[in-house]
Amino acid sequence: CFRKNEAVPVLVAAADAGVSDMSAVPGAAGEFIVATNTRFADGEAVGRGKVYRVRLNSAAEALEIASYRQPVTWVVPFKRDCLVLVRGGGVVNNGGQVIRYSADSGKLKMLRRAKYPLLDPMHSADRTSLLVSSYTESYALDKGGPLQALIFK
Repeated sequence: CFRKNEAVPVLVAAADAGVSDMSAVPGAAGEFIVATNTRFADGEAVGRGKVYRVRLNSAAEALEIASYRQPVTWVVPFKRDCLVLVRGGGVVNNGGQVIRYSADSGKLKMLRRAKYPLLDPMHSADRTSLLVSSYTESYALDKGGPLQALIFK
């Protein structure tokens, strides 16, 4: 990570995996959430996932804040916070997980379990709501199957 107009990095962090997604935290200046996964297949995260909080304030730091047996596929900015989407690991049908990173507390908390393991986010045009679709592998392959839509406002 570099500061504006500087050639020397303020933070260099190593992870034992590849980055699957990252986002700035809208409600916390100089703070980012980074998702990594141990394995990828055809460009998709399939290994164990970890979530890091990167802060670039006076003391730059990268801290692991969570680890999962399932892949972390998305980090989505929403309002002041970020939603972390985890493939699988849910209670019903091994569905997905929607986890909220709070800009105020700096902690992750389960927001909602999805019925199906595959999750994709989509913001509304005015960015006041967020649709997270939850679906099965057969649905993704155009072979039909169930779809769940979770809408956050």
